[in-house]
Amino acid sequence: MEFIDGVSVWNIVVSKGAMSYLQAMRVLEPVLDAVAYLHRQNPPVIHRDIKPQNILVTRGRSVYLVDFGIAKVGGGGQKTATGARGVTPGFSPPEQYAGTGETDHRSDIYSLGATAYFMLTGKVPPGAIDRWNKEMAGQASLEPIRSVNPSVSPQVEQAIFMAMALRKEQRFNSVEEFRLGLKGQTVLVQQPLPPMQMSVPEQPLPQPSVSPQSMPQPFPAQSMQQPPVAGGARE
Repeated sequence: MEFIDGVSVWNIVVSKGAMSYLQAMRVLEPVLDAVAYLHRQNPPVIHRDIKPQNILVTRGRSVYLVDFGIAKVGGGGQKTATGARGVTPGFSPPEQYAGTGETDHRSDIYSLGATAYFMLTGKVPPGAIDRWNKEMAGQASLEPIRSVNPSVSPQVEQAIFMAMALRKEQRFNSVEEFRLGLKGQTVLVQQPLPPMQMSVPEQPLPQPSVSPQSMPQPFPAQSMQQPPVAGGARE
């Protein structure tokens, strides 16, 4: 197991507060590169545990996406790489709570959006089940990012909310689309869907705890033609 001398995005935000848009993008861009690369594999690799605790930044500003313990190889309906399932409230999409195996690349996009939300607000977004119940009751389920961090543009806020849509059909269809949305380089159109109908458990499935001090094993870069999970943060 490779040791990574880095600090998690979780610890950075907890100690220093919410990031600016530029600071967040310097960290997010290498992560977006990594996840996009994983999704392009045949079959695709779905990380399913993207969160601030699993993104490490080194002193040299290299960024690592770590902990593939519940990753899944293949699209919806395929089994996990380890047979494990788990959720992290605030960062896991609702389909992951159901434990039906119907997670796909859009599940990672939800978690990327939730991670961006945390980086820009310093707040963990509400859990997907709590959000689901609020939206079923006709209530807003997310506090606007701009109410916490007014420097964030409406376009960026809308892109993050679209990535965090409770129904995956309303999310971006690829990491690259999400990237363009974050950069304001595309028109964001989210189509309305019929009323939500989905049965999910009231309590999340258990997940092994992750200590902020522990350094999980990164995806082995030497097995790839390019190193998508270890990229230098951009100036």
